[in-house]
Amino acid sequence: MLHLLRRVNSVAVWEYEQEEDEMAKSKVEVLTGLLKDLEATTPDIEASAVVSVDGLMIASALPRDVEEDRVAAMSAAMLSLGERTASELARGGLSEVYVKGENGYIVLF
Repeated sequence: MLHLLRRVNSVAVWEYEQEEDEMAKSKVEVLTGLLKDLEATTPDIEASAVVSVDGLMIASALPRDVEEDRVAAMSAAMLSLGERTASELARGGLSEVYVKGENGYIVLF
């Protein structure tokens, strides 16, 4: 189960406590459950995913009409470009990439 531990500088710090029934689940199932719990406890989060640096979807709680593979590939590409840009401009290690659209934000980290 996912528990809100504290807020640090407006960022929520979460703690994960594994329950007995989750011991038998695969890592992907556990991650997917965590993402769904996060969305359920935070109304501002409408979708979430864990993506590899290679652009492969590991786990997700995305809407059904979203192409997971496409989102995973684009997310990995954006993070890679952000890392290279931060490095080129001597801004240190990349922390996050924000995309602001008319209907909300996308945060990659």
